[in-house]
Order: sequence, then structure tokens, then C-alpha cells
Amino acid sequence: MSVSISKNAPSVIAMTLAILISPADAQTTCTSTSPQCCWVKRSWELMGKTTLVDPTNPTACCYYLGSTTQTSGIPGIYCTSDGIVTEIEWYGQSLRNSIPSSIGKLVNLQSL
Repeated sequence: MSVSISKNAPSVIAMTLAILISPADAQTTCTSTSPQCCWVKRSWELMGKTTLVDPTNPTACCYYLGSTTQTSGIPGIYCTSDGIVTEIEWYGQSLRNSIPSSIGKLVNLQSL
């Protein structure tokens, strides 16, 4: 499944995904200094993957940071240079479970 949202309407993704995606874990909450990376790491783990990414580092989860590919991070996570998640491309990653509905907290997400 692929969902694309206009840059002018990123909040629409939360409403769309709340209808389309059942939460894997309704308790997925991230209160660290880097909540976007924390959410991505927790979701990745809930879907059966492991990572050593430090969720307190705002860019640690980003596999693509701005226009460069990092050597670490979570595959398919595209971020701005300051660690804001703009795209998640998890197709073909053999994930289990569902994407948590708390994905709506990624307010700058433009593509899933």
C-alpha cells in the first residue's frame, strides 16, 4: 500500500491512516527528546525487526538524511537534515503486525 499526501495537507494522513491501519500496539508513545525517531524505532520493533538505533538522537533513525544516505538508521526512513520524518518506505521489508495508528504523530509525513 502506498499513500501520498500533498505538502499542503500533511495532517490528512493521520485521518486516513486511522481508518486504514489497525494499531499493532495502542500504547506506542514516545516522550524522549526525539519523539519521531523514538516512534519509528518502536514501530520497527513492534513489526518484528531489531535495531540498535539510539532513539534519543533526532537523526539516528534516518536512513536517508536530506539528500544523503547514512550508513546507519532504519531502512526506508527518509528525513530532513534535522531529523523530521517525511517518508516511510517499508515495502518489501517482511514486517509483521500492523503499522501503529500513532503514525499520525508524524505530522510532516508525506509518503507511506
